[in-house]
Amino acid sequence: MPRIFVSQKRVQQWTEEGRVHIEGNQMTLPELGRMFRLTEAFYVERAVSDGGDVLGIKGRVKTRNQIAQLGGEVFLNSLVIGDAAYEGDPGFVGEPMQRSAKQVTSRPGLDGVPQRSLSSAPTGKVLPKNPS
Repeated sequence: MPRIFVSQKRVQQWTEEGRVHIEGNQMTLPELGRMFRLTEAFYVERAVSDGGDVLGIKGRVKTRNQIAQLGGEVFLNSLVIGDAAYEGDPGFVGEPMQRSAKQVTSRPGLDGVPQRSLSSAPTGKVLPKNPS
């Protein structure tokens, strides 16, 4: 699966709707059973300085590290690199992660009771649904 860009607004909306779970730099989409490692980034929508898109980055996503290497700064929906100014969307690049048995977390099942992964249980034992 390729990397994705998700704007901050979209992440906030999905979080409020309960469609994603964010823990540290990991985003989980329970509906799809997918996890992504997040890196702060900025989608460059358009050049707004007189010189135009002198750096050729319009329509591209740049991580905060890439922006810093170019000597740029992001403030809200603006990116400034030297004399070049751009507008766009702050957000995150998501890189797909493989889920191991240790990364599988309890998720509510259809009856609202957390589901448990049997692959993380010791051999020959099944974990109870509601441990006390």
